[in-house]
Amino acid sequence: MEFEIRHRFEAPVEEVERVMFHEDLPRLLASRVELLRELELLEARRSGSRLERRVRYLPVPMIRKIGTVTVEPEWMEWVEESSYDFSTHRGTFVNVPARRRIAELLSNHGSLRFEPRGGATERVVSGELRVKVFMVGRIAEKVIHGHAAKLLDQEAAAVAALLRDRAL
Repeated sequence: MEFEIRHRFEAPVEEVERVMFHEDLPRLLASRVELLRELELLEARRSGSRLERRVRYLPVPMIRKIGTVTVEPEWMEWVEESSYDFSTHRGTFVNVPARRRIAELLSNHGSLRFEPRGGATERVVSGELRVKVFMVGRIAEKVIHGHAAKLLDQEAAAVAALLRDRAL
């Protein structure tokens, strides 16, 4: 399935970028986003206007069981591998499941852009999510998308509060 998720921040693009890509943000979000168990910046390299990074996410499981099988939280773990260009306010990402068996069944990639809206900024995350399981793949995509959208809503609310309080 293809998706697009938008959030508005009451701050200029450069300020939103500064907070969104701050090295301390993952630590702060881990304690402020209910749907996240863990969030860890694994690597960040900046060269000129380009940022390359890897971030590990361990969300709260959206489902506890599939039939008689208990879903372990680690099955939902993924690493965001992303690249962002501050000069164009655009980036790309690939979310790679941490477990090989899950990675064989799920793919998620897309783009991120920040657009000025007067003195505010709109973040647009768009991409594609595919679950390669016969018959139930499309249903799983909708469930995962819904959970991801809620997670991004909570992240946006936390970032908005940090911007408002000038906490970073």
